[in-house]
Amino acid sequence: MSEPLDSPRALASPSSSDHRTPGDYGSVKNAAEEIVALMLETYADGSGKVYGETAIAAAAALAGEFALRATGLPLPPPGALAVGGVQDGILFADPTRATAWSMITRAAGVAGVAALPDLAPIIIRTLGAVGTPRFPPLTIPPQYLPREPAFNAGPRLRATVRNIGERQRLSPSDLVVVLGWAVGSMIIRTRLTLPPAIMIQLAAEIMIAASRVGPLDQPAVDRSRAAVH
Repeated sequence: MSEPLDSPRALASPSSSDHRTPGDYGSVKNAAEEIVALMLETYADGSGKVYGETAIAAAAALAGEFALRATGLPLPPPGALAVGGVQDGILFADPTRATAWSMITRAAGVAGVAALPDLAPIIIRTLGAVGTPRFPPLTIPPQYLPREPAFNAGPRLRATVRNIGERQRLSPSDLVVVLGWAVGSMIIRTRLTLPPAIMIQLAAEIMIAASRVGPLDQPAVDRSRAAVH
C-alpha cells in the first residue's frame, strides 16, 4: 500500500533529554532518516508506490538480526535456533535504556495506538515455530502480510545498514535502536493506509522471530504464507 503524502518526513522522535534516548541523538536521528529512505526506495514499485507493510516488516527483521549480532556471540547457522537472553535486552527488555521496542512504542503513541502487543506470547509462539513451515508465526490479517519474506532484508540490505551505522559512528546496540526508530517512523508515515495497531503487531512478531534464528546468507525462495502475490 502506498505511503501517505501528508507526512513525508514524520518521525517517531524521542526527546533528546529522555534518559532512554541514545547518547548521540543527532547521529541516531540521521541514521534513522537514511534507513527510512533506503526502505522506501527498496520496497517501491516502478511507479513509486511504496509497499509499507513490506518495508515495515523488513526493517523489523533487520532490527531483530542486528540485535542478535550486537550480542557478540557466535551466530547459529541460518534458520537455526538462537538462544534468547542478551538480544532481548537490546531489543526490548532493558527498561533503563532506549531499545528498538521503545522506539516503536513511542511511535504507537503518535499514531494513536493505546493497546500494545504483549511480547511474551509472541516469544512463546516463535520458539514453538522455529524449524517448521509456520515460522515466522504471524497472526495479522492476510491482507496485511508482507509481499516478500521479511528475512530476505538481511542478505539484501544488511551491508548498507551496517555502512550507515559506521558512517554515523553508532555502536551495534544503537544501530538496533535506529532500526526500531525507522520501523516507528514508517508506521506513522503509513497510518492513513495501514492500520497502525496491525503494523505494530507485525513489527513485533517479525522482530522477535528474526532475533531467534541465525540470519540468512542468501535470500530465501518464497514458499511461505507470508507473501501476497
